[in-house]
Amino acid sequence: MHTSLWAQEPLELSIIPKSIDIGTFYNGTDINISGKIPDDCEIVGVFTGDRNILHLKEKGKALGLLWMNLNTLTFNNVPSVFLVSSQKRIEDMTVQNEDENLNVKNAGFAGLSKLITVESEESDPRISVEKLFNLKKREELYQEQTGNISYTAPIQGYKSFSMKIYIPSRLSPGDYMVNVYSVRNGQIIGHAEKSVEAGLTGIPAFLATLAFDHSLMYGIFATIIAIAGGLVIGYVFQGAKGGAH
Repeated sequence: MHTSLWAQEPLELSIIPKSIDIGTFYNGTDINISGKIPDDCEIVGVFTGDRNILHLKEKGKALGLLWMNLNTLTFNNVPSVFLVSSQKRIEDMTVQNEDENLNVKNAGFAGLSKLITVESEESDPRISVEKLFNLKKREELYQEQTGNISYTAPIQGYKSFSMKIYIPSRLSPGDYMVNVYSVRNGQIIGHAEKSVEAGLTGIPAFLATLAFDHSLMYGIFATIIAIAGGLVIGYVFQGAKGGAH
């Protein structure tokens, strides 16, 4: 979506944390977003990753008998992560204005489906994008999160909001963007965005540095860990067999 097309009203925004540490025990986290909007508006938040080209194999029955890869699909403009947060599902929001550029539904999966293009001679692009969304949702990289927004009582025409977006455990290191929209009668009337960086820390960062900068040492280290793990497992099973007698 092109935010330059939208009317802009004041939208204060703060995010905690401003960066995400992916360490040894990282198992997902929450981003807390707060700010202030006009008292007759509601808020929608979207956490997205970089857009890339994605190649997938489409499965089907060959000669009506065997399941196998039949077709290669190329998807363009696919975000690595797409997490939508709203008080109720965007699809259920009432739209009272017919300006399609300002329609709140463009901020969610309906808008994303318009941006993703599919290169395939054999498949219906609409069905292919729906299957892509289902795949990403099973991986928890695409989500619709509802009911995690709270508002305070209005003061002088404005109210404060607090929103929580759950970030999944499968998050990869990289730069991400948080877009927040203020919505009135189903129309986007304000927008703000902030970047969030996710990076490796601790042992994962050490192993990544080893793999990229010291590949020989990384190979030796990985071999030692594999041997040690095998010895430990063998010892455990040996002890279990001995105890059975």
